[in-house]
Amino acid sequence: MNTTNPPPSASDSWQAHAGKLAATLAAARRDPNPDVIDLFTRVPRHLFLPGVWRDGRHTPVDHDHPYSADLHTLAYTNTSHMTHQATASDPAGRTSSCSQPAVMADFLHVIAERANHRPVRRVLEIGAGTGFHAALIATLTGATVHTLDAAPVIVAEANAALARADLTDHVTAHLGDGHAGLPAHGPYDLIVATCGVIGVSPHWLDQLAPHGTILIPLAHGGAHPLAQIEPTTQGPLTGRLRSFADFMTATGPLYGDHPGTARTRRLRLPAPTHTIALDTGDPTWSEICDLNTYLAGHDTRTTCLHVENTQPRYGDIGLYDEPTHSAALLQDGAAMGTGPNAPQIATAVADLHHAWNHDRRPALDTWRFDLRPHTAADGSVMHVPHTWTRDRSVLD
Repeated sequence: MNTTNPPPSASDSWQAHAGKLAATLAAARRDPNPDVIDLFTRVPRHLFLPGVWRDGRHTPVDHDHPYSADLHTLAYTNTSHMTHQATASDPAGRTSSCSQPAVMADFLHVIAERANHRPVRRVLEIGAGTGFHAALIATLTGATVHTLDAAPVIVAEANAALARADLTDHVTAHLGDGHAGLPAHGPYDLIVATCGVIGVSPHWLDQLAPHGTILIPLAHGGAHPLAQIEPTTQGPLTGRLRSFADFMTATGPLYGDHPGTARTRRLRLPAPTHTIALDTGDPTWSEICDLNTYLAGHDTRTTCLHVENTQPRYGDIGLYDEPTHSAALLQDGAAMGTGPNAPQIATAVADLHHAWNHDRRPALDTWRFDLRPHTAADGSVMHVPHTWTRDRSVLD
């Protein structure tokens, strides 16, 4: 992204663009925390973009050049950016991104809430990405942050970005296995994953400080809502959902094959052959998130899918029955079934939609879950959700 433009005017500076982004993030929240919103004007996001994939092409960023209007416009929009793709020409060898600022803000609001109750001095982040999220956490809490990634080029790029932002005294990217954690620098007051995972690694529990918190994008219903887990010395391991999100998935044991985990699927299925009209029209985006969580809490077949001859939308949800390759999609005020068992699965999703209405459309953050250890075929252990319940005190 080279340019021969003259030095920027005040309106073209990164601070001006960052201020507009911060205003967008604040306007989108019911009760924004000013300390969190202000982070996006304090930590320059453009310094953390090593390059972006757009329209099938990778464009590197030249950080030695003093100014790029295109880079500032790109960096300070409320969108995620693909920084690496799983192609032969990409040195990372896998997909990676700089997450959408609004999703980062969701994480940071929970972290700020946690820091208001108990100090956050040391943090482990699973999934370094560009290093920007770790930089925001360190700036918000004053903690020392160790971010971990399995790809050498991503670790190198994150450390280079942290150096450009003058944050190497506070944040370090390490090469390593996310499932194993980073015991050498623990214990941690906070462990955060920035990629979709199916549960909690037992190694994280070993490395968590007393009264510590784990925040993860938990595989559930085909998406990855943000889940908060605070282990105690008594009783089972439990957690709760905080906000809706979707993330790129982790690799290896963190996204292994464990029973009952509603892993993300991206399915394209034949046109519907059976339709059941619902008693209400299409839900809003917020209600889609709530409904997705409700379906997944009752049926692990819940996922994201696309059925031919329907309008593709982000957030299309329904049930997919793998043994019969049948599915039902909730869209346009109807449950639309496809496959050999179309009538049965359409009825199942329509019944769940009716139950959601009958239960007064409970919100995503009313859901709680317990986790139990399970050993996968490869011998790896993960604590995965076992039972989902709703918090009646929140509902009432």
